[in-house]
Amino acid sequence: QADLSQRFGERRELGLRLNAAYEHIDPQTYAAEGNRYLLSVAGDWRAGADTLLEAELEYSRREQPSVPGFSVLGTVVPAPGNPRINLNNQPWSIPSQFDAITGSLRWRHRLDAQWSLLAQAATQQLKSDDNTAFPYGCSAAGIFDRFCSDGTYDLYDYRSPDEKRRTNVVDLSLNGSLMTGSLRHALTVGLQVNEATYLFQRQAFNYAGIGNVQGTLIVPAAPDPTGENTNRKARTTEAYLRDAIALGEQTTLWLGLRSARQSVDTVRTDGSEALGYSQTTHSPWAALSHDFSNGLMLYGSWGVGQESDVVPNQPRYTNAGQALPALRSQQLEVGVKGLLDNGEWAVIAFDIDRPVSADIGTCDADASCTRVRDGSQRHRGLEATVGARVGDWSIGGGAMALRATREDSADAAINGLRPTNVPAYTVKLQLGYRVPAVPGLELLANGIYESDRIVLPDNSLSIPSVTRLDLGLRYQQRLGSRVLTWRAGVENVLNENAWRESPFQFGHAWLFPVAPRTFAVSLQASL
Repeated sequence: QADLSQRFGERRELGLRLNAAYEHIDPQTYAAEGNRYLLSVAGDWRAGADTLLEAELEYSRREQPSVPGFSVLGTVVPAPGNPRINLNNQPWSIPSQFDAITGSLRWRHRLDAQWSLLAQAATQQLKSDDNTAFPYGCSAAGIFDRFCSDGTYDLYDYRSPDEKRRTNVVDLSLNGSLMTGSLRHALTVGLQVNEATYLFQRQAFNYAGIGNVQGTLIVPAAPDPTGENTNRKARTTEAYLRDAIALGEQTTLWLGLRSARQSVDTVRTDGSEALGYSQTTHSPWAALSHDFSNGLMLYGSWGVGQESDVVPNQPRYTNAGQALPALRSQQLEVGVKGLLDNGEWAVIAFDIDRPVSADIGTCDADASCTRVRDGSQRHRGLEATVGARVGDWSIGGGAMALRATREDSADAAINGLRPTNVPAYTVKLQLGYRVPAVPGLELLANGIYESDRIVLPDNSLSIPSVTRLDLGLRYQQRLGSRVLTWRAGVENVLNENAWRESPFQFGHAWLFPVAPRTFAVSLQASL
């Protein structure tokens, strides 16, 4: 990777920056080699004391085979096997490919001592070919949210070629300060227009045969594009207002409101099922902070957001590919932050309520399942963080206790239960030691503990807690005006063999293993 920059002109008013990167990806997972490259250029022009024009353009490409998850075997969570196995390892498996072009233009202009104008526009063009040998369910036992008890599963040939996604955004805002009586306001008022278009071809999601968790069964390809996809167009117009009100030397009230009008149209690739909806949403938020003279700060915040979801493009859904109307989420947070002699600390309490989607129906055949909104997940917790340096030692870390529950589901049996894939307790610790005898050398250690995670919505199965230790070193070497930074490390030093995540997605329980012990070395040169 290279990062080059230079300023030009009599007053150095022109700037240019170039980034280029190439990566050969050879993970420890079998049959998952790939590559990625990126080229980007950014420039700015300081047209005067009050005007700045900035532009960016980036192209990137990544090509790599997918790595599907494992799953529950019948009624048990299996012990993790070989974490290097890739269930997407068939003779006909081909890599997924992702191409992206992103560009932006930003103009800042200071109108006077208090007010400035910001206008920006951005576009992103994405193209992808999504392919995988996809393990899903066990038709032999009539269950579709897990694998068979003997370690076999239904294997599908999934191919979605030439997916195109285009997003255009224009944002205009006015920023400034004013006084109303004895109160000083820092205001931002703006308007944003966002247009997104998603265009697809017919897809393959065809039953190919039986696979197993050892990855040793070979099945024939079934690549015919027999399934329709869903094209989607969305337009959102947002008006927003933010105000930071100084109530005194140490107290600030923060207020904001975002109002959005969204229109979404969907249609199947064969022209059928043309549907659309429009809705208007309002997202207010507020916060209050007070700074004490000893570096202590108390604050509280409350906000409303909008959560959206799109139904998977699978034939078993009656509303495949459709966008669900956005629903309200809410977050409340109260915290205290303080300074140490050479660091800082914080303690935060939070309450987050987010809407959840669920599959209604038998979901065991085509058009047997409907994706709908189904209540919410409530996350209430306490988090503490600290970061400090004491002599040659540095310490950082945090701990979180989280109580997460499902609420207002149509399935009353799961209300009050824990949602899937959310640990109740997490502890992280980072240590660093600068070696006095070797200037520039620092020894590093990172540790993480996560408690068990739920696997199935009914809470009948879970994966155990996991602990991981990473060790490393960093050495900065000065050669005249140049700096070389050498890094070396070992992730998962103890080679812990465990499940790291258990998401329940597409009506299916997935299990992803912790990566095995991994060694890494790197060199960074600042010239």
